[in-house]
Amino acid sequence: MTPLKAHRDTMSDMAASIPGVCADDPLFRAPWQARIFALIVASVKTGHIPRGDFQSRLALRITQMEQAAPVGDTEDAYFDCWLAATEATLLDIGLIADGEIAAQIEAIRETIAHIRATQTPT
Repeated sequence: MTPLKAHRDTMSDMAASIPGVCADDPLFRAPWQARIFALIVASVKTGHIPRGDFQSRLALRITQMEQAAPVGDTEDAYFDCWLAATEATLLDIGLIADGEIAAQIEAIRETIAHIRATQTPT
């Protein structure tokens, strides 16, 4: 099997596993969804994250999502579960520290605010 064929087969399998995604739909709606997916797949393949650890966290998040109030957009909610499971996994194995993600988000917000404040209207 060629690498391109293997890639296409993997993408097809992934699309089939995401609730509410049709075969002709794009697999990811937003760049962050593709990034979080790629981060986990690469981390599992290289052995940095045990597959079972992430899978159990993802399954738990999806179950919690399904038991909560009805979800309007299943695909977005599904990737929110990926994001939450990723953060929990990275925290548990010590690749990130508690609060590190929140601190990075705040730093980005501050940078954006500074840039906007220093821009002159045209």
